[in-house]
Amino acid sequence: MRNLGVSCCKVVIFHILMCCGLSGCTADLRKDTALEGVASIEASREDAGRALLQAMRAQHGGERFDGLSSVCVEMTDRWPFSKERAFAMPWDESVQQLSFCMQPARDNSRMTIKGEDGEVVGIQNWMTYHLHGDEVVFEKDKDTWFWLPTMQYFIEAAFRLQEAQFVGTVGEREFGGKMYDGVFLTWQHVEPSRSMDQYIAWIERDTGRLGMLEYTVRDMFRFVTGTAVYSEYKTYDGVVYPSTITLYNGDADRGKVLHEMSLEGYTFDSVSKDELVPAPGKSARKADQGG
Repeated sequence: MRNLGVSCCKVVIFHILMCCGLSGCTADLRKDTALEGVASIEASREDAGRALLQAMRAQHGGERFDGLSSVCVEMTDRWPFSKERAFAMPWDESVQQLSFCMQPARDNSRMTIKGEDGEVVGIQNWMTYHLHGDEVVFEKDKDTWFWLPTMQYFIEAAFRLQEAQFVGTVGEREFGGKMYDGVFLTWQHVEPSRSMDQYIAWIERDTGRLGMLEYTVRDMFRFVTGTAVYSEYKTYDGVVYPSTITLYNGDADRGKVLHEMSLEGYTFDSVSKDELVPAPGKSARKADQGG
């Protein structure tokens, strides 16, 4: 993976121009929704939101997902625009082939970055590592710390969003000729937090599946927002996964594509827990490893 730490100042400038200058310097996804400005969520909105999330999870095969010990997928990550590549892309190539294996809902994963060197990186219990031959070498790597759990969460979002502490409906919207019902989610407290992300899950009304996910990125900068658009769902042994996740800066209606993940050939239980957690005794606090 590229070392993006040396470009930190450029990243700050880029995101200020793309996000902060457009929507203010503290991202709050409640803006222009029924939850704007509220400190608590009405019980009726919470109950309706949790019902939508549970129904969505069932549509995606949540019960089958819960029984999996590992999920592997072949990926192609495309970064189509030069400015986004220069400031945010973690790879050396704008079209990168990847093999990604995950422990479901645990943020333990390992990724092979395909190419001449075939670099293998991983994260377990918030500690990052790379393979040097057959040796697992633990060392801090902020790119691995950020990108592997982030990519896993987007892939697994339909199964994990209902874990949120605060949930509430925000209304409906139309996008691409489809109608969606929106559910706001966050942790710690309803109002914006410096450390906890906010999400709005937009659920397809006709299928009950996750169609879009608005998000903040507190692990980078508190003013960053984006939207993930999910498409081309396929069923793998009872679990419904997307074939494409397109991520936009800001809102999908007005934002620019940041990158697009193509996913195929999902396989289950083909990798052991020992491979995904190679040193069970090693763990760390998330915040300690990301600095």
